[in-house]
Amino acid sequence: MQIFVIIWMMIEVYSPNAPAKPRVLAIFSYPRCGSHYLTHCIRALYDTDENNLEDWSGVQWRSEPGAAERGVHLRGDAEARDRENELNPLALYALSLRANCGKQSPLILDHERNGAHGLPEAPATNERACILIRDPLAMVYSYYRVWTSRWEPDEPFDSGSVRHHLDSYCSFYDTALRVIEESQGRTILLRYEDLVLSPLALQNLCNFLSQTPKLEPEFVWHMTKFENFTRAGARSFYREGNNGAWRSDAAFCAMAGVLEDFDFRRYGYKNGVSYVTEAQHPVGTFHQSKQSEVG
Repeated sequence: MQIFVIIWMMIEVYSPNAPAKPRVLAIFSYPRCGSHYLTHCIRALYDTDENNLEDWSGVQWRSEPGAAERGVHLRGDAEARDRENELNPLALYALSLRANCGKQSPLILDHERNGAHGLPEAPATNERACILIRDPLAMVYSYYRVWTSRWEPDEPFDSGSVRHHLDSYCSFYDTALRVIEESQGRTILLRYEDLVLSPLALQNLCNFLSQTPKLEPEFVWHMTKFENFTRAGARSFYREGNNGAWRSDAAFCAMAGVLEDFDFRRYGYKNGVSYVTEAQHPVGTFHQSKQSEVG
């Protein structure tokens, strides 16, 4: 009997399909910076639980094909369902599959640690954190469009609104820079622009977590490219594949004068005057990089 118990324990511990104790990853992102896109990528890379469970042993990891498009993570939220319905169900199905001989790769994903889009904080010693940042003009324009077309179409969004969001953006990412310095290697900064440019950013995330993913980062990146990830037709969350779309919107560009007071170079972007110059320049003479607006 004792021999049987020992063998059973060895199978449980050493079986390639037995999940190890999962790492906790906290995600911090200002609104419209691509957090939904990043979350889809992480769900594809790892077997995620998003209930912030203290007792991980009873977690039922999402492992069956097709779970994503059946709405496992939608929590009965009508807006979340609408957002998911703008995505390609075949892409979602592909992202729910697994390679690596079916080995589970569990991860507790915490994206509401301080509330929805709450301020970043340093992770505990045994945890990791990811801070997602995006070009501030792409962010505020994405917010402007979803606000005026879906959330509050009868409410104004003017230059004061632009200033408010950019002030909040700066406060958020000034806090983020302090957290990165204080957390001593337990926090990674990901740029939205890098995520959509190549698989390298997702590979860097996997290296940072020191955890083998269930799908290769290159495959996940390919399936989440804008043209593969979204459904054809009208969309209000996932609008188009041009991160520089704000430059062709005259009404939005007219609000850009408030940017002269801002400098985003400490985050790796341009100063406000440069954005004002672009807003005043005729469309088509500046390079517009193709980046999916999936925030």
